[in-house]
Amino acid sequence: MMCSEGFSTWGYDGREVNGPGNRKIPVGKIDRACGIPGSFSFTGWASLIPTTPEHAHGETVMRSEGCGQCHIGGTYGPPSETMLPGLKTPANAWEAIDCLICHSASYDMNEKYIVEDAVGFRWNQDRSMRAALTVGQPTTEACLRCHQHNMGGDTYKWNPGLEAIGHQNQRLLHDSAKRANPFGPEDDVHAAAGMTCLDCHGNVGHKIARGQFGTDLVSNDLPDMEVSCEMCHSATPHLSRGEGMGPDLDRHTSFIACETCHITGLREQNVVLRDWIEQSWNAEEGLWTPTDIFRSGDMRMAVSYLWWNGQGTFLANALGSPPGGESGYNPLMDQMTRIDDPEVQAAIRAGVERAFEGRNIDIDAYLERVFDTLTQLTPEMLEKRAEMIEENLRPVMEMGESKIYPFKLFNARMYEDMANRGPFGAMILPFDYAVYSGEGDPMKAMETAVANIMVKRMYELPFDLYMMDEFMYYFGVDGWARDYPLDEENRGNVQDRWMRQMGTLKLSHGITRDAFSCDDCHGGAPAAVGLHHRAGGGGPDRSVI
Repeated sequence: MMCSEGFSTWGYDGREVNGPGNRKIPVGKIDRACGIPGSFSFTGWASLIPTTPEHAHGETVMRSEGCGQCHIGGTYGPPSETMLPGLKTPANAWEAIDCLICHSASYDMNEKYIVEDAVGFRWNQDRSMRAALTVGQPTTEACLRCHQHNMGGDTYKWNPGLEAIGHQNQRLLHDSAKRANPFGPEDDVHAAAGMTCLDCHGNVGHKIARGQFGTDLVSNDLPDMEVSCEMCHSATPHLSRGEGMGPDLDRHTSFIACETCHITGLREQNVVLRDWIEQSWNAEEGLWTPTDIFRSGDMRMAVSYLWWNGQGTFLANALGSPPGGESGYNPLMDQMTRIDDPEVQAAIRAGVERAFEGRNIDIDAYLERVFDTLTQLTPEMLEKRAEMIEENLRPVMEMGESKIYPFKLFNARMYEDMANRGPFGAMILPFDYAVYSGEGDPMKAMETAVANIMVKRMYELPFDLYMMDEFMYYFGVDGWARDYPLDEENRGNVQDRWMRQMGTLKLSHGITRDAFSCDDCHGGAPAAVGLHHRAGGGGPDRSVI
């Protein structure tokens, strides 16, 4: 069994995920759903979506979708042997790896689409002689064939796959973006200077450094290899550039991360709030999509500035503490759970009213759970949550030194298994893409995905003993309940919820030379980037440093 390590992630029970002294389990997208893609690898690896786009005049057009587009295993599903005890990766799985998508300078993304054969669905690859003859170290373009999806988004102009979406069964292009901070010459000063991904993200063989800090469960192959601004710019970058205010600016670097001032905006396609239960019809593409009730590239609305020491929780919440451990700083009970800015609330309300016009939805009741996610907890759960934060997470928050960093916020409404719930949420249930997008039936799409054999196995004793109990302890729940959601007596456990706290996704790209000004944070009017209130907990008249 392969268990990912190198995380800077802590369970809500106060233990380091797969850390020293803990029983290691496989964790990551392979075995848990996520509110951004709405599925996980076992139920969303390779799907052909039946669509009826406007230009097809009623004809059905099949489109390719799924995790295997970028997770390059190449077989008919994710490498389940890596998470099951006693199994080894077979030779045919090694041979199916799409080596050339990283190593070929002339890889044709039009060859990346789903094919169906006698065995099932799999992702096709460019294995042409032309691609093989241009093998070398991965270029920036090669990295962005997959990673621009996360940063700039599928429709970003510098996405290498934008105009090569498949010779057949063309890949779906999502018009939203997970982080919306592109790595492209018009949006990032390093890309404009011709720097490559590997200039910062060093490698040892096929292991690529992601840095020593992180809030999520992305495996870190090289946790001891630094990836930071200081590798090139030093801890006093403004003084070395000879700028007039250099000393004053450099005084901030002990408390303020470079990204906080030098990421000044995101793409407007940045999705902040996604509702998978109330769908929307995309007439141009001819399919059903989740409803993004709020997108914004405005740093005041889409970002929270938080004290961060490089550690995160099991559900991607940044952990840290102001200097001196300022009392009252508790973002897991405040900034990550509430949307209380009147301007942001008004923008979200407008988006909800526009998206759900004509539907029988109580907008005020709907928005109550959006604006304050903790209203979804019982008083007992809320009290337990507060206790667990102080007992389990406060010591981690106060580890080392913290700086203020920008974090992109995200929340999603999905179906959950309420038999496996705790103060920080419940087990998210995945969707089957073909049913969800093609038929427009979220409940049926969830049922189809949960009927997958691997999901059923999760609710059986062997999985419980070697993995699921440990998984739920990290989740802040006292063990795994094997009440399979599709059994008739357990159907009441399937309920829709917003996540109990917003995810905080670290922003590292989209760096601009021209940063926020002094007045943006220290002006007498409410701060343009909301830094004081959202990082320090004080009002606009109070500096956080």
